[in-house]
Amino acid sequence: MEWTAFCCWIIANILFFMNPRLGAYMTMIMGGFMLVGNILWASIRNFNDLVIPFDNHEVGPVELEPHYGWCFWLNMVAGLISVLLGFAIFILDMVIPDTLATFFGVDVLKDYEEFYPVIHCVTHFITHCF
Repeated sequence: MEWTAFCCWIIANILFFMNPRLGAYMTMIMGGFMLVGNILWASIRNFNDLVIPFDNHEVGPVELEPHYGWCFWLNMVAGLISVLLGFAIFILDMVIPDTLATFFGVDVLKDYEEFYPVIHCVTHFITHCF
């Protein structure tokens, strides 16, 4: 799951320069993959606590009890932050799209003619035929 999240991170960085909303979607997907990886790791782990006894002659019996490491918690926090950050960017794109596009350096009008060519044809037809 973590390698999939890494690929999503690369794609999200590329998408932020083209379309911030798609970058926000991919950031949320990336965080979701990270959280699913944590959930799978925690659910596959045995629920019975593993206790390894050691015999120390100086101190007495010592027990080794493994716990979740710092990588587990770091991955969980990074996944939560990624989901929240992607959601915040999505909300900002819905509320103030022009400011967000300016922040990411995206020209909102560069593809206008590619997306709306019919409007130009209809206005040209109406002005010249009537």
